[in-house]
Amino acid sequence: MSGEDEPILTIEDLEVHFTEETAVQQATPQAIREYLGWVPQPTKAVNGINLEIEENEILALIGESGSGKTTLGKAAIGLQEPTKGSVKYKGYDLQELHKKNVIDDMEWAEARQGLQVVHQDPGAALHPYKTLMASLQEPLKIWYPELSKADYRERILAMFQECGLTPVEEYEDRYPHELSGGEQQRVTLIRAMLLEPDLILMDEPVSALDPSLSIDLMDLMLELQDIFETSFLFISHNLEHARYITSQVGGDVAVMYMGRIVEYGDVDEVLEDPQHPYTQVLKWATMPMHPHEARERLEADTPLRSFESPNPDNPPSGCKFHPRCPKAREICAEERPELEEGDQWEVACYRRDQNHPYWDSEWLDEEGEMDIPV
Repeated sequence: MSGEDEPILTIEDLEVHFTEETAVQQATPQAIREYLGWVPQPTKAVNGINLEIEENEILALIGESGSGKTTLGKAAIGLQEPTKGSVKYKGYDLQELHKKNVIDDMEWAEARQGLQVVHQDPGAALHPYKTLMASLQEPLKIWYPELSKADYRERILAMFQECGLTPVEEYEDRYPHELSGGEQQRVTLIRAMLLEPDLILMDEPVSALDPSLSIDLMDLMLELQDIFETSFLFISHNLEHARYITSQVGGDVAVMYMGRIVEYGDVDEVLEDPQHPYTQVLKWATMPMHPHEARERLEADTPLRSFESPNPDNPPSGCKFHPRCPKAREICAEERPELEEGDQWEVACYRRDQNHPYWDSEWLDEEGEMDIPV
């Protein structure tokens, strides 16, 4: 039985696989495909993820492009069906809830209302031929049919005021193309917040904005969180964005690489003293704000063995990061480290254990360990 004490979101052993086939392969009978060896292997975009998000919490999910962040985010709010594992909203399995529509006192409609998303491209998320008032009234009409048109307008104008879209009367009749990128993103945030959700997936919400506008939007998110007590799953490839949004509320950060979480814990601890070599490289690759420090970083040699990410269709053995890792030894190519809890936070790296056979294993090349200037 699920209840109010359950986390807003519980992700257990989640896997999401994709299989791509050409048109010729799809049209070929199964027996012939097998004879020709046309049996495609699935790409594991998400591979064994366990996470929890509590009420009024911010969890930042960071990693480079192709790490599986967006796929995990979509699965978390019911927009992507898991291949294995489960996603639970307040203790109720989303897939089971979707199939049955009602489980106990929980309805699928309640879960859809409680889990919202703000996309990276706000221009594509807003109807180009509808005014802001018309676009924002649509979800209210669906979820709050008992309210009047005047009630809808009052709520929307109040949110305009709260989010700095003033004078509010001028914005209600504007179209998306008449707004700046920052204003468009505020409107998509308003649309999600109007439904008073329990959790919002923020998929790279500030990546296309100038630094000052990015900070303004993240400050607005924090202000609205205080009002609505909404949790955020904040996806970003930028460590500084993740640090800013989560450190304000003591949030956590999860570092993702090739479908797996490799480091997880309190944002200040993880980003100040990263333990996994991948997190260390991400921190090294984040350009400092001070011009002198930025110039030194640009002039420094890269610690990565390779800038090229492995092919997800044919992933490397052992630790998926080992072909690029500056600290990899032979055991890293043979066995995959699991995400294990340590004294401070969780890290999927053999270097965490000073007694592990890793330390007696040979280096993958003659140079030995490379320094990462973090």
